[in-house]
Amino acid sequence: MTVESNPSTELVAQRIERLFATLTPELQTAARWLLSHQQEAAVLSMRRCAVMAGVSAPTMTRLAKALELTGFADIQRQLSTATLALAKQQLAAVRHALPADSYAANARLVQANARDQSGRNTNSAWLQTLSQAHVANAVSGSTSLTPVQWQALGKRLLLASHLVCLGLRASFSVAQQLHYAAALLRPNVHLMHANGGSVDVLCGLGSRDAMVVVSQAPYTQQTLDTATQAKRQGLFVVAVTDSTISPFAGVADQVVVFEAQTSSFFPSMLGSLSAVETLVAAMALQAKPKDLEHLAAREHYLRDQRAYVLTGKDSATFLQLSPHVQGILKTP
Repeated sequence: MTVESNPSTELVAQRIERLFATLTPELQTAARWLLSHQQEAAVLSMRRCAVMAGVSAPTMTRLAKALELTGFADIQRQLSTATLALAKQQLAAVRHALPADSYAANARLVQANARDQSGRNTNSAWLQTLSQAHVANAVSGSTSLTPVQWQALGKRLLLASHLVCLGLRASFSVAQQLHYAAALLRPNVHLMHANGGSVDVLCGLGSRDAMVVVSQAPYTQQTLDTATQAKRQGLFVVAVTDSTISPFAGVADQVVVFEAQTSSFFPSMLGSLSAVETLVAAMALQAKPKDLEHLAAREHYLRDQRAYVLTGKDSATFLQLSPHVQGILKTP
């Protein structure tokens, strides 16, 4: 008896196996690469995948169509889901006996898993498992919301009078990345620090303003207290966190969930970094001309202050700014 395939649930690999004989030689080349590089294809751009496969970018689109999908984004969506599920399974097998908050126990387990029977560190499987977790975490940060939801959130943060970025301890670097990138696009972006006076940033803020708070287990009490205060004052709070039952989910208007799985001793930050970079990309997608002028002004100012090592044409050419942009430069 022949079992018919169900296109709505069929995996990319299954589609390739079923339809491979019907593909042209060029599409077969792309399909072979895709089968053996599923993790890379899940996160790299279509153009980059095409270069690595040795085909043209349109070929990747034609491959998706030949596999009865609407486009290459569908391939990536399926591969992302499969990669995340595989990494969770492998990490569960490695970490099932560990308390989540014991860094020392985690480190000892990493060492034990890398040793062979003679006690030498010759097992390289730990690196493969860790790499798979990296990919899965990165994918989780950008796929937590739908494209429509990301765009709506980006627009909401662009429209806020003030945008506050909060993340302490391990999450501080992620909040700092968000602050740096968002401040290029719009004014009045603030980064909160762990010192006692940082809460002064919230003074006078309310319903016209927004906060993005980044935190993952083990959660920092000071971060939660500050986010709760922001919510009391009426700020629109976005929680970038590692669980739908995170304590930050209870104080947030919008929750962006990422994975922080790892086979190392310390929780991965790649998921949260992926989430905030996707958030900034969504803001840029919704940017209006005034926002792009602000971006151009900041770029010109940084170049003029020799913030970067200039090479090639950048060393001789600066942006020609409109009077409006020049005015932005003079604004404190």
